[in-house]
Amino acid sequence: VLDLDNTFAPEQVQALRQADVVLVVIRLDFACLRNARRALDYLGQLGIAADRVQLVANRHGQPKELPADKAEEALGVKIAYY
Repeated sequence: VLDLDNTFAPEQVQALRQADVVLVVIRLDFACLRNARRALDYLGQLGIAADRVQLVANRHGQPKELPADKAEEALGVKIAYY
């Protein structure tokens, strides 16, 4: 288990490429979803298969968050864990 920063240094990219599963932790607010979309796109560019990436919704149920189904639609990925 590795807890990586939100940057992609060479050693972090290497760890991501070797991982069996990559969990991307998100909140269901607009800014976080925009950044998550960018991160998911970058993971794809790195050659990390989409079936190895899972979303985790952190702090689910907060006021003013987007509905989970809308977040999934925007990201193109189903939220695996809440």
